[in-house]
Amino acid sequence: MNTEIQYIEAESLEILLEELNDDYIESYDDISVINIDIDNYLIGTNIDYVLIEDENENVMYKDEEIK
Repeated sequence: MNTEIQYIEAESLEILLEELNDDYIESYDDISVINIDIDNYLIGTNIDYVLIEDENENVMYKDEEIK
C-alpha cells in the first residue's frame, strides 16, 4: 500500500468532497503506486481519502472503515 499526502485548498469541506469525487479522482496520476521494475501486472488502483484536516490540523473528515 502506498500513502500519499496532498494539500488541497477549498472553501469548505463540502466543496472539497465534491471536487475529490468529480475531477480529481479522474485526473490523478497513479504512477506513484506502479512499480515498473517488477513483472507483476497491476490490474488497477484504488484511491481513498482517509483523513481530511484543516489548516490547523483539526480533523474534518475521517473514514472510520479504514484503520
